[in-house]
Amino acid sequence: AEVRMEVEPCEVGAIVQKAVQAQENHAELKKQSLEVQIATDLPPVVGNPVRLGQVVSNLLSNAIKYTPTGGHISVSVTAQDGEQIVLAVRDDGIGISQDDLPHIFDKFYRADRPETADIVGSGLGLSIVKTIVEKHQGRTWVESQLGKGTTFTIVLPVSYTHLRAHETSLHL
Repeated sequence: AEVRMEVEPCEVGAIVQKAVQAQENHAELKKQSLEVQIATDLPPVVGNPVRLGQVVSNLLSNAIKYTPTGGHISVSVTAQDGEQIVLAVRDDGIGISQDDLPHIFDKFYRADRPETADIVGSGLGLSIVKTIVEKHQGRTWVESQLGKGTTFTIVLPVSYTHLRAHETSLHL
């Protein structure tokens, strides 16, 4: 399906705060600590605030789901050389096996593990995250160790001229 995506200058810090507020209750129910660090004076990125919010919400929701009760989740947003925004979502949850890592962004992929059997999901979230990030000319990757936790990192360019200022198409 093709989704038209209006783009505009976006404040990633505000988008992250909104997503965190929407997920805070889920973390509290599991007695997880949720730490948020947003650098001041972040330059805006050209993008779609709703879609970027969807990316942050998805990563946060996963971190909460796959982190046991009492775990710790942190979200940080920093600027790099004034040219990129770096967003990282870290957790000390169950982690992702080395076998599963290469497939984690594939459509419908779900790790087949006893610890995740009762966690509901379509296996679409991370493939959508990757698609949205790439439509914003960004990159995303994951680092993880079983039993130690996972970090998803997203790097978004601050400005790019080849994207028309008003809309682009998003194929999901």
